[in-house]
Amino acid sequence: RVEDFHALGSRISDHSFPYFFCDFPSEEDAKRIFQDTLDGKDADRAEEEAFGAFVMHRLARLYAERGWTMQIHLGPLRNNSSRLLRSFGPDAGTDSIGDWPQAERMSHFLDRLDSEDALPRTIVYNNNPSDNFTVATMLGNFQREVPGKMQFGSGWWHLDQRDGMEEQLKTLANLGLLSRFVGMLTDS
Repeated sequence: RVEDFHALGSRISDHSFPYFFCDFPSEEDAKRIFQDTLDGKDADRAEEEAFGAFVMHRLARLYAERGWTMQIHLGPLRNNSSRLLRSFGPDAGTDSIGDWPQAERMSHFLDRLDSEDALPRTIVYNNNPSDNFTVATMLGNFQREVPGKMQFGSGWWHLDQRDGMEEQLKTLANLGLLSRFVGMLTDS
């Protein structure tokens, strides 16, 4: 599907998950997890995350080969009210800021791609203000090839308000180059 979108002019992707998936399975294990799911077997959390790591690794490589930018939105804890989930389904407004450990997972994911010369331009948006310095410093570890390749994205979701945006900008100005910032979101 990346080829189809590329042919139509797409040059950016957008993914959201609570944290980076970085326990990369072998291709055989990924195929087994996928086939088991097709056969109606439930994957456990470790298998879900392993398959997620496999898919994101493959997608990131495709994006890098085609010159795309990969956007990653990190940190939400979704569908917290099981009562409202049963009544209205997912995405009914019961999401919150997650408190996930980000640094080590982000490091493993980005380093794997970087060591394979397959890290695309990347923008990471975080949902927890306590992750600002982690995200900003981690992205600085992988800057190369073009200025501003790795971007600390603007305040997102629960941080898409004055205080959240100001704190993101202050963090970026303190730890990176504000002149390379791609700008604010328009999705809220």
